[in-house]
Amino acid sequence: MSLNALVLEGLRGVLKSTWRANVAAELLSSLVKAVGPRRDVADNNLKMVFPHLTSDQRRSLINASYKHLVWSLVEFLCLVDEPERALRWVVDVDGEEYLEERKRQDKGIVILTGHIGNWELLAAWLVCRGYPLVAIVRKPDDNGVAGLLDKYRTRLGIETIPKGKFLIRQAVHKIREGAFVGFLADQAGSEKELKLPFMGKLCYTVGGPAALSLLTGVQVVPVVTYRLKPFCHKVIVDAPLTPRCDLPRNQAISVMTEQANAILEGMILKHPEQWLWFHRRWRLKGTSNVDS
Repeated sequence: MSLNALVLEGLRGVLKSTWRANVAAELLSSLVKAVGPRRDVADNNLKMVFPHLTSDQRRSLINASYKHLVWSLVEFLCLVDEPERALRWVVDVDGEEYLEERKRQDKGIVILTGHIGNWELLAAWLVCRGYPLVAIVRKPDDNGVAGLLDKYRTRLGIETIPKGKFLIRQAVHKIREGAFVGFLADQAGSEKELKLPFMGKLCYTVGGPAALSLLTGVQVVPVVTYRLKPFCHKVIVDAPLTPRCDLPRNQAISVMTEQANAILEGMILKHPEQWLWFHRRWRLKGTSNVDS
């Protein structure tokens, strides 16, 4: 087991009660804020997306994002031994009828979400609510951490498909069996992916959710969770996107992916401090505002 994995497992062992979780979150938040990992990446992203913000405002938003990520980790580790906590921690839900209807019909869907709110808690909540979730995940480069996350997600009842060569084939098979395949679609795609606007800037964008929808004929359902306070969250399920079977395939994927980007933007702008600003989302050289 790697050093990072040992630290992660040790931290999980400490978080056996709410008061310990609160203490750990405060200590970790202070440490992360002091170290400032990838602060320059987040600052550049914020300059690009919110040019009106002052340096102090950007710093405040970055620090709030650090605290949010620490709490997301603490909550996730607390859930591993008691997954049913997710049902208590989600105190408000809007739009769940969209999910319930597909479950009653025994029809699969593509769930569109991003690294917004506590996405691991969202997955646990969906499983605890009885939805047949299969999450598409990117494994960390640290094999020890990757193995540990696999073990944690298995304890939470979350089935996963790793990103890779056979992703689409496996996902299509699961959807046709009635699964809800979850896709975190807010990170940068490869140079082979679509070049589309996101938050007003062109970037490579994964077209997986649209492609899966078109291949299987199922809808794309946007789902997000926001932290209201520690151990207290709201889930929002928005109206589904219907596959654009009336368009040529490549055009349909582009149109649907641009719609998905707009939905993800809306999710982020509601609570920008709860998004992963530390990711190099805009990797195009000379990226400029598409509105200019």
